[in-house]
Amino acid sequence: MKIRKWSMPVLLAVLFSYMLVFQIPVNAEELPGKTYYIDASGGNDSASGLEPSCAWKTLDKVNGMVFQPGDKILLKAGETWEGKLWPKGSGSENNPIVIDRYGEGSDPYIKGNMEEGAVVYLYNQQYWEINHLEVTNTAAVKGDRQGICFENQDAGTLKHIYIKNCNIHDVTGVEITTGVGSSKCNGGIIGKISTKNPSTGEGAVQSKWEDILIDGNSVKNLGREGIYFYSYWSVRWNLDEPDAGAYYPSEKVVVSNNTVENIDGDGIVITCCDAAVVEKNFVRAANSRPNGKYHAGVWMWSSDNCIFRYNEVCETKTTLDGMAFDFDNCTTGNIYEYNYSHDNEGGFILLCSSNKSSGNIVRYNLSVNDGCVDNSQVIMMYGANTKDISFYNNTFVYGDTLFVRQAHKASGDNASNISFKNNIIYKTGGEETLETLGCTYDHNNYYGVGSVASDTHAVIENPLFAETGEKTELFKIQDTSPCVDAGAVINENGGKDYWGNELYNGLPDIGFEEHGKKDGAKPDNLAVQAELSGNFHSAETERLKDGAYNTTASSDLWTTWEEDIPEEGNSGIVTLKWNSGQNIKNVTLYHYTDSVSAKPAEIRFCCTGGDGQEQNVDYVAGGETEVLASDGKVIYAVTYTFPNVLEMDHLKIELKASGQGNKCVGLSEIVIPSVGEK
Repeated sequence: MKIRKWSMPVLLAVLFSYMLVFQIPVNAEELPGKTYYIDASGGNDSASGLEPSCAWKTLDKVNGMVFQPGDKILLKAGETWEGKLWPKGSGSENNPIVIDRYGEGSDPYIKGNMEEGAVVYLYNQQYWEINHLEVTNTAAVKGDRQGICFENQDAGTLKHIYIKNCNIHDVTGVEITTGVGSSKCNGGIIGKISTKNPSTGEGAVQSKWEDILIDGNSVKNLGREGIYFYSYWSVRWNLDEPDAGAYYPSEKVVVSNNTVENIDGDGIVITCCDAAVVEKNFVRAANSRPNGKYHAGVWMWSSDNCIFRYNEVCETKTTLDGMAFDFDNCTTGNIYEYNYSHDNEGGFILLCSSNKSSGNIVRYNLSVNDGCVDNSQVIMMYGANTKDISFYNNTFVYGDTLFVRQAHKASGDNASNISFKNNIIYKTGGEETLETLGCTYDHNNYYGVGSVASDTHAVIENPLFAETGEKTELFKIQDTSPCVDAGAVINENGGKDYWGNELYNGLPDIGFEEHGKKDGAKPDNLAVQAELSGNFHSAETERLKDGAYNTTASSDLWTTWEEDIPEEGNSGIVTLKWNSGQNIKNVTLYHYTDSVSAKPAEIRFCCTGGDGQEQNVDYVAGGETEVLASDGKVIYAVTYTFPNVLEMDHLKIELKASGQGNKCVGLSEIVIPSVGEK
């Protein structure tokens, strides 16, 4: 029997007839597109371009084509072109058009050398992916130039522009301009939403991007911007932005894993976006040639609900603005979290708004040596509409500069309701009184700088950094740090710390790390679990187990003050009750003295015996360890050890005054470690 060989055209005809007979639906967009090859050395524009051996030669040939969904445009590795790449057409939801490389060697290199404009450009196009290109655009005179630019002009919603693993450098853009909007639309990677008649708005169509990914690119040595998004549709809340339309944000924008270095102006800027994600980027030396203009490392403008996380931003230059981060005008519900900022001359962050900047959060970040030049600060803030911003569980390590500066204090145009909670504020040089105008403080650790009087849960001692490991690891805390279990509970806290540790491990810690319990770590404090009562001057006794050494409201720490104090002085009594029996071996008391209260002359511990009667407990007192001495106020710790592990559900501590001079005793904190089984 002979086997008949059918040619490909015959097979396709038979298949097509079969599909017609059985009415099998065919979606043209599901069919694969064509692959086109471009070879600058060995190509020929008269060839088909459909095989490497039949490659096209020039960018002009590519620019003259209207490509279809699923098409691929592959440039040969190791080759160089000069000019502009602007292919036409759009892909579809399941079949984007892809620009990439083929062959071995370095990425395809396109040298723009243009008087103006972008080297790689898309205009009112969607569903494109651009990968593995090297791009430059140099000139003797600075001008309006870009490396890669995708523009939406009055086209409504355009989707799916991915730019991945490209190398954009040496773009001679213009940094000597003003404004936040279109004047910044030159530099490395620019996403632009414009209208034909911005001054009049005639014919303008509300437009936005959706599903944008800028990932894994290197953007270096250029001006003005590194990665920048601009939209004409930015105005809300009486924003004074000329030549702009009503707010219409882009969505599903992600900027990730990029390296941005040595930029004339800003590193990465998100404008007019909702819920953008900017993560895992490295930005160094932004604002390197500011020429009197204001730029920062990574920031947002007229955007809401954006998340900036896992970024490292460093060496941003000058104090114009020169910060790593910025909540700028018209920003609400945004979050900076899990970022590492260091050596930025203008500081860690700017809070500013002439219209509205509120409801933003800064959490679990590490800032080291920010504000490292004269007349700088770690945090700058201004604007009466800058308010309701929360800083919690950050670690700030800084030198002889200010922690917070209200920049418009003289005019009264101040930020307000800026909350600092659970932060380590560690100053390594100089003296400072922390700014309290418009700011509140609670449960912070202060070292090298005086605490804020209103922070009644201040921890005023060395946080005990690990000082081992590399970079950020140096600023973890030791097992014995006073910041362990000393913070306040924050609801809706993101669920993890800088290191990915789950929140919380016991009570909250202070700083950017939720410290894990290890061998030798602090055991659980049974005092935290107890119901407390006492006869202190203040009815507030919960502070005795909050992990903070209160010195700001001194009278809270005195035993009951009475007009007729007995000559022998009065006694302070604290009672702890548990729902079940606890095994206790020792108790550490943090005693407090000042001009009114003195050391106790006698201490007595009582527990309830098997007959239900109170009985005294013998103990051995350890040595005194001074943990705080400031302005005549002293806190010292003494551990009282029982002969045996005792099981009890009730413990009374009586502190008797000496009756000589000071007739009160003071107590700041109680720690009762759990010892497990008897």
